[in-house]
Amino acid sequence: MPRFTDKVALITGSSSGIGRGIAETLAAQGADLVINHLGDGANAEAAAATIRGLGRRVLIHEADVARREAVAGLFAATLETFGHVDVVVANAAFSIRELTVDADWENVQAVIGVAQFGVYHTCQMAAQQMIRQQQTGRPGGKILVTGSILAEYPFPTSGA
Repeated sequence: MPRFTDKVALITGSSSGIGRGIAETLAAQGADLVINHLGDGANAEAAAATIRGLGRRVLIHEADVARREAVAGLFAATLETFGHVDVVVANAAFSIRELTVDADWENVQAVIGVAQFGVYHTCQMAAQQMIRQQQTGRPGGKILVTGSILAEYPFPTSGA
């Protein structure tokens, strides 16, 4: 039996790139998926088609993870569709490349909104849901955060 049979995985920023790769890998291992995107509906549909082709169920949900209420809506839709969530990956990323000395403050806030607040909202709401699940006898789950090489090797245009 595949490792993630009867599991539901929610991955932010999963319509393309690393998030899509994680989603397709988990689906190949038996998980049903929640594909989150922001303004990338065509790629989200393509990812969903691949996942359905693996025999898995998939929910596509557009949400800006920088907005707390949008993340709450993402979790509500997940629970309405699947009833639980077992794996959550905070993967969404956003970057506006500018030299720190020249950076526009609104751009800095937009980057930090996704990179910090988006991760926080996602992880906090995942943990809250997983605790509720444990209280009803279901295993809690796993929360993962995708990092960036920029944490080790900062670039002059990625100060935010």
